[in-house]
Amino acid sequence: MSSGDGSAETATQLGLFFALIGGLFGYGANQGGGAVMGAIAGFALGVAVVRAVKYAAVVIVGGLGLLLAVAAIKTSWKNVQAAGTAPADQETTTQTPPVETQPAPPAATGATKKIWVSNGCSQTVKVYIKWQAPGEGWRVNGPWTFTGGETAFLETSAGATILTTGPDFYFYAEAPEVGITWGGSENVAYEGRTLPMQNADPAITEPSYDLKLVCDSYDGDQTMSNSTNAM
Repeated sequence: MSSGDGSAETATQLGLFFALIGGLFGYGANQGGGAVMGAIAGFALGVAVVRAVKYAAVVIVGGLGLLLAVAAIKTSWKNVQAAGTAPADQETTTQTPPVETQPAPPAATGATKKIWVSNGCSQTVKVYIKWQAPGEGWRVNGPWTFTGGETAFLETSAGATILTTGPDFYFYAEAPEVGITWGGSENVAYEGRTLPMQNADPAITEPSYDLKLVCDSYDGDQTMSNSTNAM
């Protein structure tokens, strides 16, 4: 065998070694598949070319085989990193932040109830009320007229029951025939008048807050600011 053949044989062995190493790296990174097929193809190509060309060409072919194996390793590593990502067509669960809402205006403490009024006087009494309507805020209405001894739940002129969000409501009442008034320091403008209302401080029952007006003995015009809820 000539020296040229010896060089070719050496180059063949070196090319086969590179191709084999590249194939092993490709296989280890990708667990088979495309990388293995690429390494096998490079290996076979190196064998064929080695037998046809001299040392330089074989080294080039072996180097190309090694580059192909390295490229296969890089591709395999990217596939491994992407393995934990859900496919685009796979349904995923996302977390959405809660929608921020504006807090509602502070309401009076207590449950929403009707307002019940009892006129414990023998005279006719007119009652004005300032209360917190659910979802609407403070409202003022009146007068409701109660004859002597009359009791009733308050309603609007349309027949709707008055509801308040708590016992913290205000009232002003007057018995015009005898000049008696029930009032306090909460001045409320209503229909051209300033009504000096007071906190009702009602009795809490089911299903209402109860306001009872009582006429004590009187002598002429007087304000009866402490005559509510007397049993």
